[in-house]
Amino acid sequence: MAKVISSLRIKLLNIVITKSLFKLSLLFTVSLAVLYLLFNIFSHKLLHHYLTKNLDAKINHEIENILASFKIENDSIVITNPAEFKESDLTEITENPFFLQVYTIDGKLLLQSENIKLFGKIEQRFPIYFESSFFEEMNSGKEELRIGYRKIIDGSGAHTAYLQLAAPMNDLNTIKKNILLYEIFTFPIVLIFITVISLFVSRKALSPINKIIKLANTIKANNLNQRLKYDADPEDEMGKLRDTLNGLLDRLETQMEQISSFSDNASHQLMTPLTAINTELDYLLKHEQKPEEYKESFILLKNQTERMIQIIRTMLMMAKDCNAYTDFKQVFNFSRLINDQIKNIYKEHRIEYSIEDDIYLRGKPDYFIIVLQNLIDNALKFSGNDWVTVNAKREKEQLILIVEDFGVGISDIEKGKIFERFYRTEQAETLGIKGYGLGLSLVNSIITAMKGTIEVENNKPKGARFIIKLPTVHLQ
Repeated sequence: MAKVISSLRIKLLNIVITKSLFKLSLLFTVSLAVLYLLFNIFSHKLLHHYLTKNLDAKINHEIENILASFKIENDSIVITNPAEFKESDLTEITENPFFLQVYTIDGKLLLQSENIKLFGKIEQRFPIYFESSFFEEMNSGKEELRIGYRKIIDGSGAHTAYLQLAAPMNDLNTIKKNILLYEIFTFPIVLIFITVISLFVSRKALSPINKIIKLANTIKANNLNQRLKYDADPEDEMGKLRDTLNGLLDRLETQMEQISSFSDNASHQLMTPLTAINTELDYLLKHEQKPEEYKESFILLKNQTERMIQIIRTMLMMAKDCNAYTDFKQVFNFSRLINDQIKNIYKEHRIEYSIEDDIYLRGKPDYFIIVLQNLIDNALKFSGNDWVTVNAKREKEQLILIVEDFGVGISDIEKGKIFERFYRTEQAETLGIKGYGLGLSLVNSIITAMKGTIEVENNKPKGARFIIKLPTVHLQ
């Protein structure tokens, strides 16, 4: 026993009572304490019921014996078995006495046990009931009595009198009192036991969370590829927590990779114009130039500066939250945007349009113009300013927008990479087509924010087709 207590004490000392553990154990303690009290109340009610039922059975048995020992004739008692009324339980105040009264329905006393004179007056009552017997509790002086009643019926079947037999409830109340005192004195011990059990149960309940926290703490910035491996059903709360954290780690790893790639590519893209500007400035400072040469240098500096501005502007747009690309409270007429603005921008180019009327989209038209310009600009650049077609129609509450060219096309290997930031195809590098590898990445971000999709496939007989699908808005 001493070893058990010592082991329990060591375990208790090892428990760190955090706020969550305290709250959970307090909840368990209060719940168990309330259940314990409710159980005791129910036990008392049940005990009172069975003890009272047992006493009623004794009273009922005695009533049967008494009824068999007398009869009523002409409003008077005729005793047929005098020995029954001379028993000590009816003549003295014994440990378990009975107090007998027989009286008519108008209150005339016909028979009374001798021990009532020693006990004191017991009130006559006239209960209305339909069963063969009736029982109630009554306080008579300082005593609490359990009283049984039996109707006395005459030869004609009429109810003429009551038999009232009372028994003290001292033993019953003593048993209940002793049990109540025992429960009161043992309650602090039970409460301590409940508290200890609650602490262990709470710690056990929180142990899966602590294990997940411990596993999560092992994952650092340099090993974001690791995932929480905790054995739990996916539908279980611990399984959902594990999967949620793993999903968060997936997003963090992706974001970290994108940030790293973005930083590397951004520095590379910005270094080229900066290096060109710095080289040109060094040359201007070291050599005397003719006015025409100064002008050429300034043009070069301006072009490189504009290139940097364009790169930085695009990077800033891409750094925004994707939700900034769209405003779902705003609706615009896509068909009118093509006819009024896009056609005007590219009026000098060979572009064939097939646009269905009155197609409405949810979002910001200024951002969608960026989408269209990037796709059309790319189509013109990679086709050598040859023919480009722009088709738009509505199918099943969706806009199907296709921008296609008949240029060099895109290889299957590169189709999955062209939407990455700063990615440039081999064809673009080989043909010397200018660009920064940011346009299609920006297009993809805007289309995704507008709840749409973008795909690229080969055109026939050559070139590329960009297919955009977006949900339309139906205006009545």
